[in-house]
Amino acid sequence: MAAKYFEEFIVGEEYKTPSRTVSEADIVMFSALSWDNASMHTDEEYAKQQPFGQRIAQGLLVMSMYSGLKQKLGIVDGTTVAFLGTDVKFPGPVVIGDTITAKISVVNTRLTSHGDRGIVQSKFQVINQRNEVAVEGTETLMIRCQPKDS
Repeated sequence: MAAKYFEEFIVGEEYKTPSRTVSEADIVMFSALSWDNASMHTDEEYAKQQPFGQRIAQGLLVMSMYSGLKQKLGIVDGTTVAFLGTDVKFPGPVVIGDTITAKISVVNTRLTSHGDRGIVQSKFQVINQRNEVAVEGTETLMIRCQPKDS
C-alpha cells in the first residue's frame, strides 16, 4: 500500500496489518536493549508461578512491534511529520509463540493552522491468533498534506 497524505485519511476507514510471531529471542533482545529484564519476562521458573504461568513479552515491546507492523502497511511511510502521542492499555498478555496482528481505525482528522499538514487520530488493537486483545489505544499522528502544484 502506498503512503497516504492527510487528505486521503477518511474517518471510519480500517486497516489490518501483516502478522508476526513473537519469539523468545524478541523478548531477550528487547530486555538487553531496554534493560527491562524483569523476571516475568526473563525467568521461566519465576513466571510459572505468576498469573500467566509463563514468560510474557514486555508491553513496550508489543507497542514497538505494533509500530513496525503499521509501518509494513506503508500508509504513513514518508508522510508522517510527527508522532504526537498515544493513550494505551494492555488488557492481555503476549506470550512466546503468539502471532500478533493490528487493527487500525481512523476516528478523527483535522487540518492544522499551518495548512500543510493535518492531525490523524486512530484507534488500534493488537490481537493474537485467538483474537484476544493484548494492546489497545488511540494514537495521534501529524501527516503531510498533498503538495500543491506550483
